[in-house]
Amino acid sequence: MNPDIAGTYIHESNGSNYLELKPDGNCVLFEGSTAVSGTYQIDGSLITISNAGSYTKGMIRDGVITDAEGDRWILAKAGAQAAAGLTKCPNCSADLLADAKFCSNCGTVVGATATRVPPPSASARPVAVPRPTTAPTQVTFDAMIDSTPWLAGLIARNLPWELFEAIGWVAVLMLVVISVMNAKP
Repeated sequence: MNPDIAGTYIHESNGSNYLELKPDGNCVLFEGSTAVSGTYQIDGSLITISNAGSYTKGMIRDGVITDAEGDRWILAKAGAQAAAGLTKCPNCSADLLADAKFCSNCGTVVGATATRVPPPSASARPVAVPRPTTAPTQVTFDAMIDSTPWLAGLIARNLPWELFEAIGWVAVLMLVVISVMNAKP
Protein backbone atom coordinates (compact mmCIF):
# COMPACT_ATOMS: atom_id res chain seq x y z
CA MET A 1 0.00 0.00 0.00
CA ASN A 2 1.31 3.45 -0.91
CA PRO A 3 1.81 5.39 2.35
CA ASP A 4 1.28 8.70 0.51
CA ILE A 5 -2.34 7.67 -0.21
CA ALA A 6 -3.25 7.17 3.48
CA GLY A 7 -4.87 10.14 5.19
CA THR A 8 -8.12 12.01 5.64
CA TYR A 9 -10.00 13.08 2.50
CA ILE A 10 -12.62 15.79 3.07
CA HIS A 11 -15.64 16.07 0.76
CA GLU A 12 -15.22 19.20 -1.34
CA SER A 13 -18.78 20.53 -0.99
CA ASN A 14 -19.75 19.06 2.41
CA GLY A 15 -16.91 19.32 4.92
CA SER A 16 -18.75 17.20 7.51
CA ASN A 17 -18.30 14.17 5.23
CA TYR A 18 -14.83 12.71 5.11
CA LEU A 19 -13.07 9.48 4.26
CA GLU A 20 -10.10 8.20 6.23
CA LEU A 21 -7.78 5.83 4.36
CA LYS A 22 -5.48 3.93 6.71
CA PRO A 23 -2.06 2.59 5.65
CA ASP A 24 -3.19 -1.03 6.27
CA GLY A 25 -5.89 -0.91 3.55
CA ASN A 26 -8.82 -0.25 5.90
CA CYS A 27 -10.98 2.87 5.64
CA VAL A 28 -13.79 4.65 7.47
CA LEU A 29 -16.36 6.89 5.80
CA PHE A 30 -17.91 9.55 8.03
CA GLU A 31 -21.16 11.10 6.81
CA GLY A 32 -22.48 13.47 9.45
CA SER A 33 -22.88 11.31 12.55
CA THR A 34 -22.71 7.99 10.66
CA ALA A 35 -19.49 5.99 10.29
CA VAL A 36 -19.09 3.07 7.88
CA SER A 37 -15.96 0.87 7.93
CA GLY A 38 -14.53 -0.92 4.93
CA THR A 39 -11.40 -1.58 2.92
CA TYR A 40 -9.80 0.00 -0.12
CA GLN A 41 -7.48 -1.11 -2.90
CA ILE A 42 -5.35 0.98 -5.23
CA ASP A 43 -4.58 -0.08 -8.80
CA GLY A 44 -2.60 2.70 -10.46
CA SER A 45 -4.90 5.71 -10.20
CA LEU A 46 -8.04 3.59 -9.66
CA ILE A 47 -9.33 3.26 -6.07
CA THR A 48 -11.93 0.66 -5.09
CA ILE A 49 -13.64 1.08 -1.71
CA SER A 50 -15.58 -1.91 -0.36
CA ASN A 51 -17.91 -2.30 2.61
CA ALA A 52 -20.66 -4.73 3.62
CA GLY A 53 -20.77 -6.50 0.26
CA SER A 54 -20.90 -3.36 -1.90
CA TYR A 55 -18.18 -1.34 -3.53
CA THR A 56 -17.55 1.93 -5.33
CA LYS A 57 -14.76 2.97 -7.67
CA GLY A 58 -13.09 6.28 -8.26
CA MET A 59 -9.91 7.92 -9.47
CA ILE A 60 -7.17 9.17 -7.15
CA ARG A 61 -4.63 11.73 -8.34
CA ASP A 62 -2.51 14.29 -6.53
CA GLY A 63 -4.35 13.94 -3.22
CA VAL A 64 -7.83 14.15 -4.77
CA ILE A 65 -10.31 11.27 -5.05
CA THR A 66 -13.04 11.72 -7.65
CA ASP A 67 -15.82 9.20 -7.00
CA ALA A 68 -18.22 7.63 -9.50
CA GLU A 69 -20.75 10.47 -9.01
CA GLY A 70 -18.08 13.10 -9.79
CA ASP A 71 -17.76 14.29 -6.17
CA ARG A 72 -14.25 15.26 -5.10
CA TRP A 73 -12.61 14.28 -1.80
CA ILE A 74 -9.48 16.30 -1.02
CA LEU A 75 -6.58 15.04 1.10
CA ALA A 76 -6.16 17.12 4.26
CA LYS A 77 -2.44 17.57 4.85
CA ALA A 78 -1.02 17.16 8.37
CA GLY A 79 -0.30 20.89 8.59
CA ALA A 80 -3.85 21.71 7.60
CA GLN A 81 -5.21 19.34 10.22
CA ALA A 82 -3.01 20.93 12.87
CA ALA A 83 -4.11 24.42 11.80
CA ALA A 84 -7.74 23.35 12.07
CA GLY A 85 -7.05 21.68 15.41
CA LEU A 86 -6.94 18.00 16.23
CA THR A 87 -8.37 16.04 19.10
CA LYS A 88 -7.20 12.87 20.79
CA CYS A 89 -9.46 9.87 21.19
CA PRO A 90 -10.18 9.39 24.92
CA ASN A 91 -9.97 5.61 24.46
CA CYS A 92 -6.91 4.96 22.27
CA SER A 93 -5.28 8.44 21.97
CA ALA A 94 -5.39 8.41 18.14
CA ASP A 95 -5.31 11.82 16.42
CA LEU A 96 -8.74 12.89 15.13
CA LEU A 97 -10.12 15.92 13.33
CA ALA A 98 -11.58 18.45 15.75
CA ASP A 99 -15.13 17.86 14.50
CA ALA A 100 -14.92 14.04 14.40
CA LYS A 101 -17.91 12.20 15.79
CA PHE A 102 -16.21 8.78 16.01
CA CYS A 103 -12.64 7.56 16.42
CA SER A 104 -11.59 5.99 13.12
CA ASN A 105 -9.12 3.78 14.97
CA CYS A 106 -11.31 2.18 17.69
CA GLY A 107 -14.84 3.45 16.94
CA THR A 108 -15.32 5.30 20.24
CA VAL A 109 -17.79 8.18 20.15
CA VAL A 110 -15.81 11.38 20.72
CA GLY A 111 -16.89 14.91 21.45
CA ALA A 112 -16.72 16.95 24.63
CA THR A 113 -14.36 14.47 26.34
CA ALA A 114 -11.67 14.73 23.64
CA THR A 115 -8.65 16.91 24.38
CA ARG A 116 -7.60 19.58 21.90
CA VAL A 117 -4.13 19.56 20.34
CA PRO A 118 -2.70 23.09 20.25
CA PRO A 119 -2.27 24.68 16.80
CA PRO A 120 1.25 24.87 15.29
CA SER A 121 3.68 27.60 16.26
CA ALA A 122 3.42 31.07 14.71
CA SER A 123 6.29 30.23 12.32
CA ALA A 124 4.19 27.54 10.62
CA ARG A 125 2.10 28.82 7.73
CA PRO A 126 -1.60 27.97 8.20
CA VAL A 127 -3.42 26.19 5.41
CA ALA A 128 -7.12 26.71 4.75
CA VAL A 129 -9.25 23.65 5.49
CA PRO A 130 -12.97 23.43 4.77
CA ARG A 131 -14.87 23.45 8.04
CA PRO A 132 -17.65 20.92 8.53
CA THR A 133 -21.14 22.29 8.17
CA THR A 134 -24.03 21.63 10.49
CA ALA A 135 -26.48 20.91 7.68
CA PRO A 136 -28.92 18.09 8.42
CA THR A 137 -27.84 14.68 7.18
CA GLN A 138 -30.14 13.10 4.63
CA VAL A 139 -30.66 9.42 5.42
CA THR A 140 -31.21 7.20 2.41
CA PHE A 141 -32.91 3.82 2.44
CA ASP A 142 -29.60 2.11 1.57
CA ALA A 143 -27.85 3.87 4.47
CA MET A 144 -30.64 2.78 6.81
CA ILE A 145 -30.32 -0.83 5.62
CA ASP A 146 -26.51 -0.70 6.02
CA SER A 147 -26.83 0.65 9.56
CA THR A 148 -29.18 -2.15 10.63
CA PRO A 149 -27.51 -5.45 9.67
CA TRP A 150 -30.42 -7.53 11.00
CA LEU A 151 -32.81 -5.74 8.63
CA ALA A 152 -30.51 -6.25 5.65
CA GLY A 153 -30.32 -9.95 6.53
CA LEU A 154 -34.10 -10.18 6.78
CA ILE A 155 -34.65 -8.51 3.43
CA ALA A 156 -31.91 -10.58 1.75
CA ARG A 157 -33.54 -13.88 2.75
CA ASN A 158 -36.04 -15.46 0.42
CA LEU A 159 -39.06 -14.75 2.58
CA PRO A 160 -42.54 -15.43 1.17
CA TRP A 161 -43.41 -11.76 0.68
CA GLU A 162 -46.48 -12.72 -1.36
CA LEU A 163 -47.84 -14.52 1.71
CA PHE A 164 -47.39 -11.39 3.84
CA GLU A 165 -49.20 -9.35 1.19
CA ALA A 166 -52.08 -11.89 1.05
CA ILE A 167 -52.41 -11.80 4.86
CA GLY A 168 -52.61 -8.02 4.70
CA TRP A 169 -55.40 -8.12 2.11
CA VAL A 170 -57.34 -10.70 4.14
CA ALA A 171 -57.06 -8.42 7.19
CA VAL A 172 -58.35 -5.44 5.17
CA LEU A 173 -61.23 -7.52 3.80
CA MET A 174 -62.16 -8.66 7.32
CA LEU A 175 -62.18 -5.06 8.55
CA VAL A 176 -64.49 -4.06 5.67
CA VAL A 177 -66.88 -6.94 6.39
CA ILE A 178 -66.95 -6.15 10.11
CA SER A 179 -67.61 -2.45 9.46
CA VAL A 180 -70.43 -3.30 6.99
CA MET A 181 -72.00 -5.72 9.51
CA ASN A 182 -71.86 -3.12 12.27
CA ALA A 183 -73.35 -0.44 9.99
CA LYS A 184 -76.64 -2.37 9.42
CA PRO A 185 -79.49 -1.54 11.85
